[in-house]
Amino acid sequence: MTYAQVNTVAPFANTVVKVSVTGAQLVRLLEQQWEAPNCSAKFNPATMQYGRLLQVSGGLTYSFDNSVNAWTSGASPNNCADAGTGHRVVVSSVKVNGAALDLAKTYVVSTNNFLGLGSGGDNFTVLATQGSNVVDSKVIDLDALIAYFREKSPVAPTTPRITRIN
Repeated sequence: MTYAQVNTVAPFANTVVKVSVTGAQLVRLLEQQWEAPNCSAKFNPATMQYGRLLQVSGGLTYSFDNSVNAWTSGASPNNCADAGTGHRVVVSSVKVNGAALDLAKTYVVSTNNFLGLGSGGDNFTVLATQGSNVVDSKVIDLDALIAYFREKSPVAPTTPRITRIN
């Protein structure tokens, strides 16, 4: 990896934050990928779908049903779930370190301050509005990513963490 490649992934000098959320709040966050206004914000011509797909760490895996509220040729691109009503995530598939997600349990999520503080960036509001015990490390995400590559090099490709159904 070059510095330019890493900077392309994390160019905004956000800081790394930790936020506590329940399993139910985590599912709600994942659902926001396919809810208004996110579902009409980005179009992927390869999948013919609207939405923003969050990338998750190696400890979290889940499946989503791509046929739920799917955009089809000729349909309105806003054919998506209203905010707070999505149900594409297959809740029984969500695993944390291989164990089934407990909707009532509290989990600590690490992200950048763009998503985890304020109003929640790019319309991902769950962390900022429902999360608790927010701790801002003040560490720039790009610096953390560079340190990770230095410590773990060589870094192998990850195994798939998100599975699309349909």
